[in-house]
Amino acid sequence: MIRGSEHTEALGVCIDELIMHRLRLVSSKGDGAEASFDGGAIRAKATLVSGPLLAERGFQEIDEFPLPADMCTHLSNLDSSMARYADRVVSAKNVGTRARALRILSMIGSIDREQEKKAATMKKQEGDSKKKDDDGGDDYDPWANVKLPGQWT
Repeated sequence: MIRGSEHTEALGVCIDELIMHRLRLVSSKGDGAEASFDGGAIRAKATLVSGPLLAERGFQEIDEFPLPADMCTHLSNLDSSMARYADRVVSAKNVGTRARALRILSMIGSIDREQEKKAATMKKQEGDSKKKDDDGGDDYDPWANVKLPGQWT
């Protein structure tokens, strides 16, 4: 990854804005599983460039193999995001980066941690029960709906 390039800076700003949007949803909805941030509420498909940027912002890499059907590689995590953004506030050299990191850290700090953990646990249990009910998960083909030119006309 090229540090300081315009491309990585733009991707970083986009990830920060995505996180802020989710945190605004969490604060406006209150409690409930659909309003959580922790436990993979944000699921991301990383590339070679965006993977390290997600990790710098506290996303956890998925350990399961094979990857889930949506091919997600990183999940949001409340505790590591708080630690990473605290580091970013201290170490940022750019005023805009520091201000964004401070805003996100403030939003993360305003979340009720116990309520958030409970919502993430409920969401995980719902996902586990869906996996048990799903009888054809291994047969998922992400290319099944792709139509090539001239095919099936």
